[in-house]
Amino acid sequence: MRHIVSKTMFYLIGLIVLLSPNLVEAQSSSQPISLFDLHMASQTKGDQIFALENNSNTSELRASFTGPQEPHIPQVEFYEFDKPTHLQGQVESLVHGIIIGLPPEYDHFGYEIRRHMKSIGNYDIYTKEEVVHEQLVNVKKARVIFKHWQDQLNKELDSVKTRIDGESAEPKTRTTYKVNAGHLRAFMIELQSWINANEAFLNFIKTNQADIKLDGDDIRFADNQQRDAFLSLYGAREKALVRMHRYDPFKVMVY
Repeated sequence: MRHIVSKTMFYLIGLIVLLSPNLVEAQSSSQPISLFDLHMASQTKGDQIFALENNSNTSELRASFTGPQEPHIPQVEFYEFDKPTHLQGQVESLVHGIIIGLPPEYDHFGYEIRRHMKSIGNYDIYTKEEVVHEQLVNVKKARVIFKHWQDQLNKELDSVKTRIDGESAEPKTRTTYKVNAGHLRAFMIELQSWINANEAFLNFIKTNQADIKLDGDDIRFADNQQRDAFLSLYGAREKALVRMHRYDPFKVMVY
């Protein structure tokens, strides 16, 4: 009996050793994600802003997919323009470059932020280590511009509010100020969130660049935990982008 048990144990140990490489591979591998499926998940579907789905019925679109078309935002020379001196004009100008678009040469802050952010998170980050570094530098530049813009807008809000109170402004002017101030504050929060989300995603790619590989159209990961973290950060970035699309000047952004 002891001889039979020993033979059985020997057989089981041999079987485990034989299968162990496959077991390790199964534990460490995860399902890849195609760039096309990521792009389709980013398209708003009702209340769903980011939802990864099976797009097996879109073979023609998949075959011709080359990625989002980045906006053309060249460097321009900026000019100063005369700001309104009357109260109503100052109230209305609070949302210039936010709700109401401006020509590039007069949109000092918003245009420069879009120029630095236009390529952030494009597909080169999966194959070129130096691109991740360059994009992180551009995100930091966009953040500096954002801080200057935020400071200026807060000063304008305070200045206009002081003038409204001091001049006993008409109810219409006060109402317009409240509405525009609300738009402005919401925009600043969402702009900062968009920049933060892009930076967090890029830092994740930088940290995990040795494991995350682009194989044809598929992004491959070391394990499911890494894949889940990637989807969480990518989805947060896409949701932040959708919120930025509420503001006309930023509707051109694709990342």
